[in-house]
Amino acid sequence: MNSKYKRIFSKNIKLEKEIPFFIQECFKFLIKIKNPNEKIFFKNVNPQVINSIKKMVDVGTPINLEVLGQSVVCAVIKHYLLELPLPLFSNDYYNMFEKVIEKPETEQKSSLMIVIQKIPIINLKIFVQILKLITHFTQIDKLTNSTISIISLFGSLIFQKESTETIEFIMFLACQNMKNIENYLKQMIEKSNQKKEIKSQNMNQKQKEILENDKIIATLLLKKEIDLVSNEKKQLSQKYQSKKFEIEEEIQQINKINGIYEEMNENFENQKEDQIVGKNYQILQKNGKIKKKKHLKTFHYWKLNMKRKSREILRLEKRREEIAFEMKDILKKTQKSKFEKSKIQQELSTFEKQLQIEYLKVETEQKLNESRKSQFDLFMKAFQEERERFTNLKLMKNEEMNKLSQDFTKFLEISSNSQELFETIEKIENYKIDLRNYIKIIEKQRNQSKLIEKMLIEKGLISKDDLKSNETN
Repeated sequence: MNSKYKRIFSKNIKLEKEIPFFIQECFKFLIKIKNPNEKIFFKNVNPQVINSIKKMVDVGTPINLEVLGQSVVCAVIKHYLLELPLPLFSNDYYNMFEKVIEKPETEQKSSLMIVIQKIPIINLKIFVQILKLITHFTQIDKLTNSTISIISLFGSLIFQKESTETIEFIMFLACQNMKNIENYLKQMIEKSNQKKEIKSQNMNQKQKEILENDKIIATLLLKKEIDLVSNEKKQLSQKYQSKKFEIEEEIQQINKINGIYEEMNENFENQKEDQIVGKNYQILQKNGKIKKKKHLKTFHYWKLNMKRKSREILRLEKRREEIAFEMKDILKKTQKSKFEKSKIQQELSTFEKQLQIEYLKVETEQKLNESRKSQFDLFMKAFQEERERFTNLKLMKNEEMNKLSQDFTKFLEISSNSQELFETIEKIENYKIDLRNYIKIIEKQRNQSKLIEKMLIEKGLISKDDLKSNETN
C-alpha cells in the first residue's frame, strides 16, 4: 500500500503508465457522491492542509477521504493537475483542438476523435476521469452558469491557460462525446494488454527455446569432450604399448649381446692358455729339448694356428669394443625410454586429473542448469499467479466500469424524463426571485413611510396618537 501512495505531489513527477493510486481513489470518491453540488470545486482550502496531505501521501500513511471532505478532495485533484511539470494537453494539442472547432458541426466529432487518437493513453485516462466528474456534477444538455464555470475551471487546469471560449467549447464537445472517448480508451487498453500477453508468451517461448538450445549445446560439447578424451587416451595407450614393445625388444637384444659377450670371454681365456703353452714350447725348443721332426711339424702347425687365433682375438677384441659401445648406447636408450615412460605416466595422470576436473565442471553446470530451470519454473508460477490476479483485477475494473456506465445511462434517462421537472423548478425559482424583489420594494416603501411620519411628527402636523389610531384601523 505504501508504494502506491509514494511521490505524487513531488516536483519531479512524470506521467507514467498509470494514474497514481491516491488520485484514482479521489476520483472514485467524488464520482460516488449521490447529491453532487458544484460549489465544492470553488471552495477555498487552507494550503497547510494540502501540504500535510502531501507529506502523509509521500510517507505512505493511509488517508480516509470521507474524513477530509469533498472540498478538500477536489482541491487535491486541482493541485495534482497544477503540479504536473507539463500540462495534460500541450500547445500542440490546443492548436489541433482549435482546428477542430473551426470545422463545421458535421465534421467536428470525427476530427475530435482523430485528435484524441494522437493523445497518450495515460493522458486520456486522466481526461476521461475529469469528463466523468463534469458530467456527474453538471447538466451538459443545458448550458447553465454552474456547468460553464466547472468546464472553464477544468479547462484552465488541463491546458494550464486562462479559460477562453475555445477551451470551454473544447471541453463541452469532449463531454458530449465522452462515451466515444471512453470506448476508444477501452479498446486501446485491451490492445495494450493483448500486446503484453503476446510479448509475455513470446518471452516464455524464447526462454524455453534458449534453455533447450543450451541443453543441446551442453550435451554436444560434453560428447565432443568425451570423444576427444577417449581418443587421446587411446593414442596414449597405443604409444605406451609401442614403447613397451620396443623396450622389450631392446632388452632381448641386450640379453643376446650379453650371451655373445660371455662366449667371447670364454674363447679369449682359452686362447690365452694356448698362447702360454706356445711360449713354453718355444722356450723348450731354444734350449734344445725338442729335437724330433714330429715335434717340429706340430710346432709349425701350432704356430700357424696361433697366428690365426691371434687374428681372431684381435677381431673379437674389436667386436668386444663395438659391443661395449653398443651396450652404452642401449643403456642410454633404455634410460631415455624410462624417462619417456615416466613422462607419459605423468601426462596420463595430469590428463586424468584434468578429466576429473572437467567432469566436475560439467556436473556443476548441470546442477546450475537444473537450479536455473527450477528458478524459471518458480518464476513462471509467480508470473501466472500475477497474471491471474491481474485478470481478476481487470474483471473487477470492467464490472465497475459497467456499473458506472449503467449509472450514467440511468442518470441520462432520469435527466431526459425530468426535463419538465427542471423547467417547473426554474419557473419556481424565477417566481421566488420575483417575490424577493417585491418584498424588497415593500420594505423600501415602509422605510420611506416611516421617514415621512417622523418628518410630520417633528413638524407637528400629526400626533403619535393619531398614528396609533390609524394603525389600529
